[in-house]
Amino acid sequence: MPATAEAPLVRERKFVSDRADPTAAVALLRAWAAPDPRFPEGELESVYFDTPSLDAWRQKANGDAVKRKVRLRWYRGPVPAGGRRAAWLEVKDRIGSARDKVRHRVECEASWLEGAPLSDPGWPPLLGRISAEAGFPLGDGLLPTVAIRYRRSRFVCPATGSRLSVDRAISCPRANGALLPFAAPLDCPCTVVEAKSADVWDWPFGEDLASMGFRLESFSKYGYFLERILQGGFR
Repeated sequence: MPATAEAPLVRERKFVSDRADPTAAVALLRAWAAPDPRFPEGELESVYFDTPSLDAWRQKANGDAVKRKVRLRWYRGPVPAGGRRAAWLEVKDRIGSARDKVRHRVECEASWLEGAPLSDPGWPPLLGRISAEAGFPLGDGLLPTVAIRYRRSRFVCPATGSRLSVDRAISCPRANGALLPFAAPLDCPCTVVEAKSADVWDWPFGEDLASMGFRLESFSKYGYFLERILQGGFR
């Protein structure tokens, strides 16, 4: 997939901890960077799509160098006037540590988007319609697998232009019972600090994060919950 003007090819690093204080991580980034001017804080939810054989999860689990994720993401909050909520279809490709993402905005019925079971037959046609509108075909057979929800604080580093974020209160409130019949709502104890840049590879706050208990590693929210579900994990 070619890089886009909206989301050029970038490198990203993640710092992960299952015991660090997320408020301390937010305070640390606030000392180094400015709040994102568009979306400084909010609760996000994403519905991830995969094949019936869970190919996207297997790419992650097998450590493949080339990976693709397809998700529909939105910011939670009061239902807008008219009952429709903006959401973004995101197709994220990774080659090693580099990633490319394309996005397409769509409006959906808020109550259905946030409450419909992931086994609802309306999901595949919705994905097909958005994909056609966006102009990047995804092929047939993709189904919703899980919904993942978390709180995100976003920052921009004025010196490097890097985009930074802190994710916490990560949970999986819904799963597709037709694909994952033993799934139950799950929580993740991790806090994830993410840094993205087309040019920068090291950030000055890395040592401070390490002293707080963060470790530099690959981490996928989707991979985390799929692994727990497939291993029979329950809250």
